[in-house]
Amino acid sequence: MKKERDNFFSNEKVKKTLPKVLAVIKLLVLAGIILGIPFYMYVYHKDWLTMLKDVDEFKEVVRHSFNGPLVVLSAQIIQIIIAFIPGQGIQMATGYIYGLGVSIVFSVVGAVIGETIAFAIGRALGYDGLRIIVPGGMIDKYVDRLGAKKSLRIVFILYLLPGFPKDLINYVAGISNLRLSAFLISATIARTPAMIGSILIGTFLDSKRYYLVAVIGVISIILFFIGMKYRKKLDAFIDETLGDNISITNKPKG
Repeated sequence: MKKERDNFFSNEKVKKTLPKVLAVIKLLVLAGIILGIPFYMYVYHKDWLTMLKDVDEFKEVVRHSFNGPLVVLSAQIIQIIIAFIPGQGIQMATGYIYGLGVSIVFSVVGAVIGETIAFAIGRALGYDGLRIIVPGGMIDKYVDRLGAKKSLRIVFILYLLPGFPKDLINYVAGISNLRLSAFLISATIARTPAMIGSILIGTFLDSKRYYLVAVIGVISIILFFIGMKYRKKLDAFIDETLGDNISITNKPKG
């Protein structure tokens, strides 16, 4: 079964066709999100639409709705699976609606579920299959790092600092020898501070403490530019921690 799967993804015709198919699927999923949420609200929650003019009233309705947590949790999961969707806006909105404590729980649970699904997809596709979705150079770069003796420390750094393709690394982790549980613990703990920062912005917007929103915004921008400025040095530091233990579970030999 594994050999047949690898041969399938190695086929040149498949390599040319699959990127187009995946692009269409991503477009359909994105369209489904954009159109599906308003459709769902129109069919099942027309009262929500009439309350959009009053943000505070809308927030209270969503907060006390049975389906509200499900919508928020689903948005967080989808954001991680579809890597190009930014998560900050979702986390800010969650913080605005539910406050700090509940929003952290929703965001962490959503992150764990999303990371698990992406990890499983990467493992199911294997090296050749994943190469159709993620550039081959990126796969080799990060799978080498995740195969190092200090891989969990490297995962923590990659997910803690800005500038690294975290949601794509979820897929690459699936073809490394990392255990799912260890990966989830390291990645989720590392990404939590950034999620809390976004949630706090939404929380402070709700309480109209705009000066704190500005403070967190400025700190976030500074950290982002520091991360981008020293990206190469961070890459070099990470690579220096690597051993000779390179591990690609489904990469074909030769």
